[in-house]
Amino acid sequence: MYRAVGSTTKICEIQYRMYEQFIERQHTNSVRCDVNVPPSGYQDAEVFWAEDVGIWLFPRVSRSIDATRFRRYCEQKTGEDRFWNAFGTQDPRDNRVVAITVEINPGISGSRRPAGIFYEDDESRGVWVGHRGRLGRKKLEDFWNEYTGESVMVHDSDGSNPLEYAAVAKLGEASFVADLADFVREVRRIKAVLSQT
Repeated sequence: MYRAVGSTTKICEIQYRMYEQFIERQHTNSVRCDVNVPPSGYQDAEVFWAEDVGIWLFPRVSRSIDATRFRRYCEQKTGEDRFWNAFGTQDPRDNRVVAITVEINPGISGSRRPAGIFYEDDESRGVWVGHRGRLGRKKLEDFWNEYTGESVMVHDSDGSNPLEYAAVAKLGEASFVADLADFVREVRRIKAVLSQT
């Protein structure tokens, strides 16, 4: 059974591990550019470009943040309901302005309202990143009608309330960033299909 991670402390630890696994790679570089952040407009940003897989991450934290400072950062987010992880596919070295393809925003308190989630496998105790399928104003069923990747039913920590999530990537795996990239490209494809309907 897959269960949503519900502990705020554990969610913060997992979020930091996700940043670390993405940012501290040989093929990931920091690039300054403008990110189109609807509806507020353009934001000057430091994005992390994973050149080998062709995606960037904009997490709104600095590359130099360490685990202790990240814990303090989590404590300061108590008024907010989720982390913010924006991903895109445009090379920020070639494009001064880049567009967000998808956001994976896990709830800080384990809420399953946001589009992103961290969940655990009862058998292996592995931690996964999941996505609910919400893409802005698009209908949830439109995403699921087009999605070709793996999906799983994720329950609350007590085993109740199963909801379907896209199984994006397993934290700690060598393929973690490549699996994230596959999902980001799949969302790009889905958005292109849905824009024609």
